[in-house]
Amino acid sequence: MTEDEYKSLVTAQINQIVDNIFFDTGGKLCDQSIDPPQIASSIRAFGVEVLQGLSEDDLNEFLLTNWIYANYYQNRTSTPVPTAQAQVNSRHFPFKEPFWNDPDRYWRNRFWRYDTQQVQEREQAVLTRGFETRIVTSQQFVEDELIFETFEKENEPLIEEEVKYLSMVFPKFQIGKTEKFVFGKQPLDDDGQGGIIRFYLHLDPTQLTRSIPHILTKINQYFNERLIPFHIKFWSETAGFVRADNMVLYLERRHFFVAGLLLTSLYDDIKKYLDKDRLPYFVREAMPGIGFAKSPQKGEQSFGSTRAKALANAILKLHKNPDVKPVLEHLDEVWGGIQYFYLNPKPSFIYDFSVFEQKNIVLFRDEKEDEFLSAAWSIAKLLCREAIWVAEGQCNWMSYQPIDKDRNGYCLLGVNNGFKGLEGVITFLRALSVLGIRDTVIDYVFEAAKEYFQKNGGEFRITPVAPPLTLFAQQKNIFVLPIEFKSETFSGEVKDIITKEETPDINNYPSIRNVLQQHIMEERPLGNMLDGTDHFCADMRYGLAAYGYVFLRLYDPKRIIRLTEPESGNLNLFPSLNVF
Repeated sequence: MTEDEYKSLVTAQINQIVDNIFFDTGGKLCDQSIDPPQIASSIRAFGVEVLQGLSEDDLNEFLLTNWIYANYYQNRTSTPVPTAQAQVNSRHFPFKEPFWNDPDRYWRNRFWRYDTQQVQEREQAVLTRGFETRIVTSQQFVEDELIFETFEKENEPLIEEEVKYLSMVFPKFQIGKTEKFVFGKQPLDDDGQGGIIRFYLHLDPTQLTRSIPHILTKINQYFNERLIPFHIKFWSETAGFVRADNMVLYLERRHFFVAGLLLTSLYDDIKKYLDKDRLPYFVREAMPGIGFAKSPQKGEQSFGSTRAKALANAILKLHKNPDVKPVLEHLDEVWGGIQYFYLNPKPSFIYDFSVFEQKNIVLFRDEKEDEFLSAAWSIAKLLCREAIWVAEGQCNWMSYQPIDKDRNGYCLLGVNNGFKGLEGVITFLRALSVLGIRDTVIDYVFEAAKEYFQKNGGEFRITPVAPPLTLFAQQKNIFVLPIEFKSETFSGEVKDIITKEETPDINNYPSIRNVLQQHIMEERPLGNMLDGTDHFCADMRYGLAAYGYVFLRLYDPKRIIRLTEPESGNLNLFPSLNVF
């Protein structure tokens, strides 16, 4: 859906709602599309209890907000829902059961960790995974059926197999007893700036037993392999699937592009389970049956309820007659254009929907036949997911760099800094294609980086990033480097492998071997990964591009050529290269 198409759609939706709302002769709020038209009596059918003791203005705001949310935003289907409970509701059990019977079976896995002693003493635990924390008690529930892995055997089709990994259900608080979450392998990290986005997958309620495990399997497979953090929320009771927002995929905003390509790639495999004619009101269609929206600035708020409240307030304050013009004008001013109603007001982040139009997507699969190629591939995935999309079809990266003689901070990579700037990352990504690796994500990011480089030649800019990074960049006398690069031995090994003509032998480089074994192979973050810290670095001087090129040289030193440094030998590092 184009921006103009979305603008027309959301305008029509707002028109429909405004035209239906009126006050009867007794001053009661009504909707002419229902019989009887009084909202106060009809809203109880959606499980909304009308609050007592409110002033007339507050009561009207409460009624209209909840009415728009329940009757319009949810866009409920009239398709009968099967009475038999689907697989979504069949295999949860009390949390204390795995505590006392066989805790290691459920907890010593790649998803969550807990302290057994703490559990035995207190009947509760603090579960941690990366930067996520969950406090759980024996009154909560776990599930063993929601995480699937796909296995491939020789001369046999792909096999979907349940694995005893943990998913959690909170029946009494936080998300309520009617919803369930599935957590991806990587921790989902809200940057504190409203950095979460969401995709709405509207499942056909007649196929839930097949669709839910299949879609969960595919999303786990695609997103975990690409190191993209995610949560999935869906209904635990089949009755909830009449709503158009019956399954929601939550992601970090910075991963919009890679996530878009992954969804586009797996769409043909899941579209038969989607209701393509119905999405929640106000979201923007990415593909038929899949909508997109930005989570509100405060993460605990609902997208649907915030839009419903904004529209309700506009109607109550501005709507004098059936003319919707003043309502639209007000929302247009608040949002900086009604075409952005699916985002937060006056957005600045780039969401390029052309990603959903990509054809013939090819996703490279690392078979882990060579540890050096696997290491380089892992770094390439990290770089691609961390790309900063500064314009449509243009990207760059953040790196730790000197800003002036007294300050260091995080800046966009410069385009006039040779190998230690954007050119170094481009060179590493290009080297993957030299090896014949074809991957749509890598190719698209590579082309977007070149596009930025060519359109901004000679210009160095500090990006207006989130306040924490801005404040960090304003401090003086900072010396924060990736942990490994603080070692002169390590930086010397990196330089040797990248620049020397001799075929490198990993046995001569113990520091590089340690990074490979302790970080890459164990899937532990390198010391410069933007995952809860401010230490991400993309460049060839201190960052991931250097690691990546090192491992490619170790993999194939004949095709991955050495990079010569200037005659001065200055490790600042390399001359400008012709990488195009």
